[in-house]
Amino acid sequence: MNSFYELLVGAADHSPEQEAVISGDASWTYRELKALTDRYVEQFAASGVGRGSTVAVMLENRPEAIALFAACAASGAVFTPIDVHAPDQRRRDLLCDAQPDLVVTDVSCAEFSDGRRGATLVGSELRVAEGGGAPKEARNDGHLYTIYTSGSTGRPKGIMMSEGAALSFFRGLLEFMRLPAGSRYMTTSPLHFDYFWLDVGLTLASGGVLILLDRAQLRKPGAFVAAIERYGAGYVSAVPTIWKMALRFAAADLAELTTLRRIVFAGEHFPQPHIRELYRLIPDLRIVNVYGQSESIACAFHLLPNPLPAGLQHLPVGRGHCEAELFLIDDNGREIREPFRRGELYLEGQLLFSGYSNGRDETAKRLLPDPRSGTGTTFRTGDICYFDDDGVFYFVRRADSQVQVAGNRVEPAEIEAVIGRHEDVNNVAVVAMESEGAITLHAFVVPCVGNGAHDLEERLRSYCAAHLPYYMSPRAYHLVEGIPIGATGKNDVNALRGLLLDGGGERGVCELPAS
Repeated sequence: MNSFYELLVGAADHSPEQEAVISGDASWTYRELKALTDRYVEQFAASGVGRGSTVAVMLENRPEAIALFAACAASGAVFTPIDVHAPDQRRRDLLCDAQPDLVVTDVSCAEFSDGRRGATLVGSELRVAEGGGAPKEARNDGHLYTIYTSGSTGRPKGIMMSEGAALSFFRGLLEFMRLPAGSRYMTTSPLHFDYFWLDVGLTLASGGVLILLDRAQLRKPGAFVAAIERYGAGYVSAVPTIWKMALRFAAADLAELTTLRRIVFAGEHFPQPHIRELYRLIPDLRIVNVYGQSESIACAFHLLPNPLPAGLQHLPVGRGHCEAELFLIDDNGREIREPFRRGELYLEGQLLFSGYSNGRDETAKRLLPDPRSGTGTTFRTGDICYFDDDGVFYFVRRADSQVQVAGNRVEPAEIEAVIGRHEDVNNVAVVAMESEGAITLHAFVVPCVGNGAHDLEERLRSYCAAHLPYYMSPRAYHLVEGIPIGATGKNDVNALRGLLLDGGGERGVCELPAS
């Protein structure tokens, strides 16, 4: 595996007629995927797109997008996926930051190029507009792609990843969980989410079959579960929120699945009651916790035990894969060597990103010399973790999402984890709102189906009083039918905050758009 192009289409050399990608009712072999990739490479060359160029791609999940990424890698162009459903202003901001030489869209969104040179994908045919000048000088040597963060906590940041860093990550991933050839692996992430490309690289480098699920099916839990059985998926990659919805509305269908053997998740907290319920419904199931930041794609993996041990406070995330070194630093800048002592996680290895696009100051805050020696380069993750006697790490919370309540430091995610363990709670999001210098904690709670909302608020108040310090107990509870989900599948806290600002969250029970 000497190049990213080889990672994605190399299986064509030894298994050309093996299925590579399934999308809807269409199936692509590795030979067909490689042939399409090579055709795009030729078109890029003829159009002046090469090393130093940036190609922005705004498409739904489809096989052609994978071929375009592989073609960019082979051509030396920087691949930049943009959320096709992003609001107009956000899209313009991202395109302004990326400054692409070519914007690839399909016929349904060709107007999104904002006057830049465009290429329209009609079927699998790429129609590149005339024009364009010589490629720009490369910003970073070996720059492979730029992925933009969700922007849930501020201005979106473009994370620049080199080919060497990406290949380093995939070496670590494949050593941990290379799939048996022919394995059917379903991805549910959108094209602009880095875990989509984790799924793509893992599956294709293993000689597996990648199943691209129509994301409209994710809004219907029954359809999502039915698709797992229809395609015979043995592996499914989905954020915990998707499994929460499936457990709530399609638990009986989950119990009938015959092919699902492993769930891969990342990106958010997975409540232990939901994991235990999935284990109960599918006794042979195993769940892989993928942990890390977009700045390294991921740095650790852990196969969760079935059953989960009783009394587990936090889910283990692993020791760090073979290409990553993980270590903890305390508030005084010293390395933590004692088990179970919390500190901020630092990451070292070739897998680290190159920096943030147009964000030199932010890069300098995150890419630092090793605090232990003052040399080299490490990534300051902003995650608070600890490790056990076996060197297995556990994620506790973010260091930078704390709020002050009555003079005490409070982490909303920690409150969510406690409330999420209540047997009558399907989903929860905690929002901290400031008014006149005081912080009020609001808990948006989705009750489990069949349990109803009768006296649930009172029971949750008693439950939190028993499990949390008084200053961490939410002051306001909002029992809702659903919590808005963002583009990456996580709870959309900004939408909830907007609801409160608009005055729609003043009642104890309020209506939200269906997730």
